[in-house]
Amino acid sequence: MVELFRNGAVRKLEEHELFAMRAVENPSREKVYAELQTYVDIEWRYYDLAAHYYSEDFSYFENGLNEDLLFMTEESELPPRLYAEYLREIDPNERQNEKITHSYLTSLKKNITKVREEMS
Repeated sequence: MVELFRNGAVRKLEEHELFAMRAVENPSREKVYAELQTYVDIEWRYYDLAAHYYSEDFSYFENGLNEDLLFMTEESELPPRLYAEYLREIDPNERQNEKITHSYLTSLKKNITKVREEMS
């Protein structure tokens, strides 16, 4: 899992640039690409967080730099229609890895939300 998330984090950075280029090439879809860019920017941070979590590098969480992610877990998901658009836009060779990591990340986000609610 760690390697999938590390590779996924690199992929998210590449996708940010991809969506920026596509927005320039296709101005009529600029708004969609802007939303996808924002999504991959946030997801990059979650993928990085997940890579540290699954590698049991818990010292990563002690500095508080990613605390905002813990509070955004519920709001960070794309609507299903836009996520389907995202999957169509990314490299077809990466779709399967994206679906796997997305599934694990969704589960991790649910656990984060549950723990946060229990602590409140």
